[in-house]
Formats: sequence, structure tokens, C-alpha cells
Amino acid sequence: MRKYILGCLLLLVFSSLWYPLSANAQSISFIRLSDLSIDLFPQVQAYLSIRDDQGNTIHELTPNQVKILENGTPISVSNLQELQNGTQLMIVINPGETFGIRNSQGISRYDYIKEALRNWAESRQGSTIDDLSLSIKGGPEISHVSDPNEWIRALAMDQVDARTAEPSLDSLFKAITVISDPTPRPGMGRAILFITPPLEGQENISLENILAQTKPNQIPIHIWIVASAGTYSA
Repeated sequence: MRKYILGCLLLLVFSSLWYPLSANAQSISFIRLSDLSIDLFPQVQAYLSIRDDQGNTIHELTPNQVKILENGTPISVSNLQELQNGTQLMIVINPGETFGIRNSQGISRYDYIKEALRNWAESRQGSTIDDLSLSIKGGPEISHVSDPNEWIRALAMDQVDARTAEPSLDSLFKAITVISDPTPRPGMGRAILFITPPLEGQENISLENILAQTKPNQIPIHIWIVASAGTYSA
């Protein structure tokens, strides 16, 4: 995750994606200010994330495009710098019966999921800016590693039989505890990817508790649902 640093009596950091976007052409739907620091007072530093309505971070901001209000009084921004600070990412796999469905070549949905995750992690080799964690219900777990190869080795250890696995929200509760740990660097993003079959019979109160735990740190949960007990082709 990239970020900008702003400087004035205020220094801000702005997160961005991997391709340029014009701030003038995007509609802003998410703004987050975090990690406010007054260690260099009267200069103040903070990190700023700004995203459009598609969830993409807006690039190419200039100091005059950012207005800061202190008790209603505008404060000018004297410096704005984009940084790449990485992301604290937790991937949670919650295997269930639908994961075990196989195609005509005998390849299961779970095989495809793990292959996609492995390919993603391999594409991150050589980079150590992210903080990576993995939790597989009934399988391996690893927390807060910066080397993608360590994460890949943990994934490869998984021997869970998805056809007999019993999914639940327990692994997601545990993931929130891990992802809420302090980040290695200020201004890092946080996110959870939860891969699960449909969870029938789960109490609504459990989902409410999960949302309540993620709210203080504004942790987004992205969900991949592996549904349908029918056949598929690939």
C-alpha cells in the first residue's frame, strides 16, 4: 500500500494503488486519517487514505488539493509525499463441503483456491513491505511474516479434507485479534480476506460482534463465498 506524506503544521500520508489515477477525475467515497503524531510539534504528521467509489486509491494529489480544519480553521498543507508502506493482511480459509467439489480433471475448488493464493504470494517475492498472516481452520497458521516464501510454505502444509471440514466463524474471530496487532510501520493498511462456504445457522449476534471488533481500527473484511453443491467446469 502506497501513502502520501503531507507537511505544514500538519504532515499527512496518503495511501495509493499501483497505477496512476487523477484526483480530479475520481469521486471520493472514503477518507481516513490515522497515526497522528506531534513528536515534531509544531509540525504534525499523520497518514491519510483516500479512495474512490470503486475502492481504488486516488493518486497524484498536490498539497493545495487537501484542506485541513482545526476547530473550523483551515490549515494549509506545505508538504505532501506519496509512500508505499505495505499492508497488514490476514487471509483466513474456512474449508467446507463446497470446497471439495471436483471438476472432470479431478481438481477441486479448494485446489484452485490454494493455487490462486500461491500464485499471488509468489508474485510478491522480493518484497518485504507487507505483513502477512494465514489461518486455515483445522490446518496451519502463521502470523506476521514479511517474507512471502514463509507464507507459501505454511499454505503448502495444509492437509485439510474439505469434504469433511466443518466451517464456522471461529477462525474469523481469531483473525481479527491477529490483524489488530500493532503494524510494523505507521500508516500501513489492514485487511482480512475470508474464504468460506455459506454459513447456515450462524447467529446474527456473532456477525455483529465481528463488526464491532473491526470498527475501532476500520479493518475491512473481504469475503469470497464458495457456494453451490453442484458441479462446475474449469
